[in-house]
Amino acid sequence: MRAGASGYVIKEEAGDELLGAVRKVMAGEHYLSPQVGSADDSGSTDHESMSPWDSLSQRERQVLRGTAEGASTAQIALHLSLSPRTVDTYRSRSMRKLGLLNRSTLIRYAMQHP
Repeated sequence: MRAGASGYVIKEEAGDELLGAVRKVMAGEHYLSPQVGSADDSGSTDHESMSPWDSLSQRERQVLRGTAEGASTAQIALHLSLSPRTVDTYRSRSMRKLGLLNRSTLIRYAMQHP
């Protein structure tokens, strides 16, 4: 937003919120997906005040829960109708967002945040 964007919709939610976001921007307002934070007229967000868990997308949380339950990448992929590579991508993004270095710390973190 600071770079001049009027709105931002995350890919996972684009189908649900895109039309409303476009309408809001066309009316001269800012729009930011709720999963990312909120935008005020200055374009600042409350993203900085979010906990690491809150910064995860719904899909990242689903992959984390499956991982914590001991499901394999293939099992998680089948359950969520994703490719195994996509599951690995969600897992990697989650680790980066949470500042975790390996899968065992990711599992421990996921078990503490059901």
